[in-house]
Amino acid sequence: MSAQIEKGFIFIGLLSVLLFGANAQINIPLTQYQEVMPLYNPAFAGIENHTDFRFGVRRQWVGMEDAPFATYAHVSGVLPDWSPNKRRKVRYKSPYDIGKMADNVNVPNNGLRSSNPYLLRRMVEDSIRQTVRKLDRKARTKLRRQLQPSSGLTHQPKHGYSFSLIGDEQAAITKYSLSGGYAVHLPVSREMMMSVGVSGLVNSAQFDRNKATVLNPANDQLYQQYASGDLNKYSYYINTGLSLYSSDFYASYSIVKILGAGLGSGQAFGLEGVDTQHNLAGGVYINVGNSFLLSPGILFSYKSQSPFALYVTSKIYCQEKLWLGINFRNRDAFGGSIGFYFSDRYKLSYAYDVPISKPGNAFGSTHEVVFGILLARGSAPKPVIR
Repeated sequence: MSAQIEKGFIFIGLLSVLLFGANAQINIPLTQYQEVMPLYNPAFAGIENHTDFRFGVRRQWVGMEDAPFATYAHVSGVLPDWSPNKRRKVRYKSPYDIGKMADNVNVPNNGLRSSNPYLLRRMVEDSIRQTVRKLDRKARTKLRRQLQPSSGLTHQPKHGYSFSLIGDEQAAITKYSLSGGYAVHLPVSREMMMSVGVSGLVNSAQFDRNKATVLNPANDQLYQQYASGDLNKYSYYINTGLSLYSSDFYASYSIVKILGAGLGSGQAFGLEGVDTQHNLAGGVYINVGNSFLLSPGILFSYKSQSPFALYVTSKIYCQEKLWLGINFRNRDAFGGSIGFYFSDRYKLSYAYDVPISKPGNAFGSTHEVVFGILLARGSAPKPVIR
């Protein structure tokens, strides 16, 4: 009986988490949220000039039966027609053929040196090559100036995109989410950019009554509503956001669910009467000597129907090959993380959280692994979001 009572409390607790947090862009409390910033603010879509792919797995409260388990796949990049990388692929090719030009030079055969055909051709080709080099240098400089922006800005206007697929299992409830985002990035100064983004997300919710245990199923109206399928199985909503960034910092604000609706027979997952969510995110980069970089960052989320959430992380990078971090989430967990870069193309990171509040501290720690791939290299010398 005690095991059934424990399962009942777990089920009710997880339902409460889902009901109060069902309208966030992403329901899972990611420790490594910086890996998928477009999920929290669509203005981050395409913030890099690269095309990046992320795959993450999060196992929460290890040791508890039917503990929350989440996976996601995320890709972000810049639309090809607006990428500065496309303009930089233009290369100057010399239009001059030195061999043909030498053949067209007629020199009278009236001297010892010029009477030797080999020496004559060497002299003519050397003279033509020097002239061609000067012409090519001037033409190459002219082309470079034409390709460079006249404003001298470090970053150029661009359009970014992002797509994500998320799976989230919490006890008897499984949710799948598909999202897509778009952002336009515009320079506001020589070093600083501003971006505005919008995204849409579609949720699908399913309830497995075989995984749910309550004390008195017949008199539990909430359980009966879920078990009968009387819930909104699908919902959609729109999000928007704004960000400012440079190579030294980023700051952003986003509004989640400015427009949305539920599709289904009931209102258990409905969006009616639920507040929008406001997210503030920021981070800075501080050089520590020639080999180390310190990067503290925060993510603050608020909506009136639930307590605010504060995510704090701080990482130190060693020569862009290794980083170590500490993480804190108010009322929830504290832990650390480590990440590795391989061949400037692959990235693997791991985060470990120790719960500091109920009910998490009764069930165990949380593990999170993220694998990243650089699919297409762009013109940016270093990433904005590390």
